[in-house]
Order: sequence, then structure tokens, then C-alpha cells
Amino acid sequence: MLEAHNTITLATCRDGQPWAASLFFASDKKLNLYFVSDYRTHHARDIEDCSEASATVNIDCSLWKEVKGLQMTGSVTVLAGVARLNALRCYLAKFSDVRACSKRRRAKMRRRSRSDLRPRICIGCSRAGFD
Repeated sequence: MLEAHNTITLATCRDGQPWAASLFFASDKKLNLYFVSDYRTHHARDIEDCSEASATVNIDCSLWKEVKGLQMTGSVTVLAGVARLNALRCYLAKFSDVRACSKRRRAKMRRRSRSDLRPRICIGCSRAGFD
């Protein structure tokens, strides 16, 4: 199910206010889920406040009897170092178009001065517990 689908709905909460975001994700053999988000997004700010989240992956269908999906809860961690690189490799292996976009962005950033470079993404890893 995880390999066959590209999007996940991630549910977060901050100050008692729930939020759900649709994200592209990749997974590894240990069932870790990886997504890439701008640290300024609503869900990334929520995760900074509370790392616990819920998520769903489901097929799109039109008949009630066809509804199938995964529901999960877990902790989201912003990755760094080698863990971040490994997660990014996993993510880019699934989404080759993101790799092309990333190369164009890096080339554009090289033309800017060093002081203009600010990290914009967080790579989240959720070790999910499936219900």
C-alpha cells in the first residue's frame, strides 16, 4: 500500500487546533515515512510544537465498499546529517521530478551570495504505528 501510493494526509495539532495536510511521501523497508516540507508551513510549525501526528494513506474510489486505506499514529522527527541524506535518497528515488527541480534550484542558489542562502525544508520521518 505504501509503495503503491504517493500522497499521505498528515494530521497535526498545535494549541488545541487540528490541521491536516496532503503531502508526497516515500517509505523504507522499516516502514519509516519520509516527507519534505518548507519549515514555514502550518504542519511543520505544528510538528515543531508537538511531534505526535496521525496520518492516512488511501485509495481514491467512488463506491463505499471499495474504501481501503491505512491509518497510523507516530512521532515526526526533523532529520539531520546522515539520516537526512538517507531519507532524501529514499524520497528522490520515488519522485525523480523533484530531483530535476532541486538541481535547477541549486543552480539558481549558486548564483546568489552566500548570505542569501537559508534552509527552507525540513525532512520529516515518522515511525508509524499502524492501527
